[in-house]
Amino acid sequence: MKIIIHKGSHQIGGSVTEISTDKARIIIDMGADLPNSNSSSGKPFGIDGVTFGERKCNAVLLTHYHGDHLGLTDELLPEIPVYIGRVAKEIFLLLSERMNYYDKDKPRKLDRIKNFNTFKAEDKLEFGDIIVTPFFIDHSAYDAYMFLIEAEGKKILHTGDFRTHGFRGKGLMKTLRRYVGQVDILITEGTLLSRGKDEIVSEAQLQRQVRNLMVKNKNVFILCSSTNIDRIFSFIHANPHGRPFVCDQYQKSVLDLVKKDGSVHSSFYDYNFVYDYGHNLDKLMDEKGFCMLIRTSDYFKPFLKKYKNDCVIIYSMWHGYLSGKAKNDSLVEFLAPYKYIIKHTSGHATSNAIKDVCNTVNPQIAVIPIHTEDPNALQNICTGHNVKVLADGEVFSF
Repeated sequence: MKIIIHKGSHQIGGSVTEISTDKARIIIDMGADLPNSNSSSGKPFGIDGVTFGERKCNAVLLTHYHGDHLGLTDELLPEIPVYIGRVAKEIFLLLSERMNYYDKDKPRKLDRIKNFNTFKAEDKLEFGDIIVTPFFIDHSAYDAYMFLIEAEGKKILHTGDFRTHGFRGKGLMKTLRRYVGQVDILITEGTLLSRGKDEIVSEAQLQRQVRNLMVKNKNVFILCSSTNIDRIFSFIHANPHGRPFVCDQYQKSVLDLVKKDGSVHSSFYDYNFVYDYGHNLDKLMDEKGFCMLIRTSDYFKPFLKKYKNDCVIIYSMWHGYLSGKAKNDSLVEFLAPYKYIIKHTSGHATSNAIKDVCNTVNPQIAVIPIHTEDPNALQNICTGHNVKVLADGEVFSF
C-alpha cells in the first residue's frame, strides 16, 4: 500500500490524502487552503489522474463539509465519484447555494454537489480491493466521519477532524475498541499542536457559561459559524424559557434539516421555539428579549445598531480570526463598533485525545500527522510509536 499526503502535512486545512494499492486508488478530502495559510507551494494544485489527465482514481471520500476539506471538489475530473455523509451533503448544498448568491464570480457547481454519493456510519464502501468504513466523530461539523481503510491485509485509520470534548465525543474510544481495534497506520489531525497550551473547555462547560450570560442579559447576539451545529443547538437549549431564539431564513433551513435527522436519535437536536426573523417578532423581542444568531453580513447590522446599548454580543469562533496571521479583516470591521465576550471551544482534538486514540488503536507501523503546523510535536504525544512526518507529495510505502 502507499500513502501520499498531497497537501496538509505541515499546514492546518487544505487536506488531501491519497491511499492506493496496485489495484485501486482513493483520495480522502479535497480541501482548499485556509485564508492566509502558509501553503507549501504557491503553484496551482493538481493531481494527475484526479484533477487533470486521464482518470486514475476510484473515488474521493469527504470526512465533512468544511471548506478546508472539500473546497477543491470542483477541480476534480467529472467522472470521479465523490462520497460524503447524507446530511453533510444537504448542509453543504444549502451553504453553497447561499455562497453562490453572494459570490457570483466564482459559483460552486451545484449540479456536482447534487450528484455526490452518500453513506452512513458503518457502511462498507468497496473500491477495487480497498474497503472503507466510516464512523461518526464529534467535530464542529454535523455528520462528520473518520475512516477505516482496509486492503492487502492491512488497516489504516484516518481520523479526519475530531475531538472528544464535545457532547458526542465520549463514545469515540468505545467505537474504536469495538469496530476498529489495532491498526497498522494511524493518520491523525494535529490542529491544536501549534496553538499553544490554552485550556480547552468542553461544550457542556461552554453551554453553562453562556447560560449564565443569557440569564443576566435580556438581549443576546451570538456570532458563530452557521454550520457549527452542536454549538448552536447547545445555545438553543441554554436560552431561557419563553425568550425567542431568532435567526435568518438560511440558518433556520440548516437547523430544520438537522432537526429532521437528529431528533429521531436524540432530543438534543429537537426544539420547539426557533424563529426565522420577521417584523411580526419585533414586539415579542422587545418585550421578552431574545437570543439572535448573527453573521458578518449587512442584514444583521440594523439589529446590532438598534440594541447596541442594551445587549451582550457573544463571539463563539476561534480567537485567531480576530488578530494575527489568520485575521479576518471583514470580521474585525464588523465587530469594531461593539463590545463582545469570547465564548468558544475548539472543534479539534486535544493532545490527550490524540494520545488516547493512538493508545487505543496501537498503530504497529506508523503514526502520520496531518492538518497541523507542528507535526513533530506528535512525537511527544504518541510516545512508544513510530511517528512518521511526511512532506507534501512524499510517498510512504508499507
